Amino acid sequence: VGQLVSVRTGPGQAQRVAALLDDAPPTIAAGTIAGDDTIFIAARSTGAARVIAERLGVHAGIGKGGAA
Repeated sequence: VGQLVSVRTGPGQAQRVAALLDDAPPTIAAGTIAGDDTIFIAARSTGAARVIAERLGVHAGIGKGGAA
């Protein structure tokens, strides 16, 4: 789906990561839904979803600018 970003975390970590995302300025993400190890992020647009995915990839060390 163009405006949803799915993120896998370690077991039991999704709610903590989602809370950090929810506390960030709401310029591109409308909100999150977190389970045990998966987060769905609702982006404000398709372009915003791409930005969120790229930024998370960089922070995880798997995106542009991150270590392979």
